[in-house]
Amino acid sequence: MSFPLSYSDLGDWSRFEAFDWVRAMATCPQSPLFHAEGDVWTHTKMVLERLIQSEAWIHSSEQAKEILFWACLLHDVAKPETTRREADGFLSARGHSRAGAIRVRNLLWQWGIPFDTREAIARLILVHQVPFFLVNDSDGERKLSKLSLHTRLDWLNEVAMADMRGRICEDSLAQEEALTNIALFSDWAKELGLWNQPASFASPHTRVQYCLGKWHQRDVVPHESFRCTATVMVGLPGMGKDTWIRNHATEMPVVSLDAWRKKLKIKPSDEQGQVVQAAREEVRSYLRAGKDFVWNATHLSRAQRQQNIGLLLDYQAYVRLVYVEVPFNEHQHQNRERENAVPQAALTRMASKWEVPNLTEAHEIILHVT
Repeated sequence: MSFPLSYSDLGDWSRFEAFDWVRAMATCPQSPLFHAEGDVWTHTKMVLERLIQSEAWIHSSEQAKEILFWACLLHDVAKPETTRREADGFLSARGHSRAGAIRVRNLLWQWGIPFDTREAIARLILVHQVPFFLVNDSDGERKLSKLSLHTRLDWLNEVAMADMRGRICEDSLAQEEALTNIALFSDWAKELGLWNQPASFASPHTRVQYCLGKWHQRDVVPHESFRCTATVMVGLPGMGKDTWIRNHATEMPVVSLDAWRKKLKIKPSDEQGQVVQAAREEVRSYLRAGKDFVWNATHLSRAQRQQNIGLLLDYQAYVRLVYVEVPFNEHQHQNRERENAVPQAALTRMASKWEVPNLTEAHEIILHVT
């Protein structure tokens, strides 16, 4: 399936306003300090107009234009659900970037947009504000290097510049400062050789330790002594994680939350603390023995993965994440055919935490996307 809108539709705003998420943006107020132009949809239209006026846009490929257009169109799509009036009366939308990235991932998956295009858009939305302030970060070079591992920095620069130019600020000095910071972000990325390519590392372990802040040189290998390989599955229920294990990891023991639920006679709808604890103890037994194994759970959010990956790294494991995804309609069918189908409400709740893993998280990422 293709996108329902294109940059060629710009100006014919009635086509955009047919979508409920656009209508929601049109009724969402913003702080006049940074958005004196008014609601989120008014701002978004200004951002899109600024985008297509840029020199970089004019010389971009059709694929890049599609990605940039959708990233700008949807960059604030989660503001209606995250906007709050603080005690001092100030309107804030904390967390709208992450919430927007997850919402867009779900939306574009349902539309059947190709994985690489979808993820490029979602990742741009996730970090679209970072160029506003990164140059002032004391650990900025590390964060810039990490950013390059999952997001095109030249594209991010375009989105950030359009976002900051496509508004009216009561605090014009803050707007000028942000534009200066974006320009410095651009210069810094080019200086480090990260403008349109990811940072390079001497080894996967160098990358992992650098991203954790435990190593400071990208071209020098830290001590490596892996005691085992931990294969960590990632994906919504019904995506096909069990099938991947049967086809690719039959020789290894599998730590399975589903298996522990059956053993402990605990339903998926019940409190899961005992299940998780039992699984983690089984994981520790393999780590202590230095034995390769598979950890089969959803691991949908980055925060959840970080906690478990931290345990694995503490035991000197080589960590590979296996992300499994099938098209939306196929997933719906596979879930219905499962022995214990997951209720739609539960799937929707889990999908609200869905973050695709990237190379900042583990030694190896295997993307099994069909």
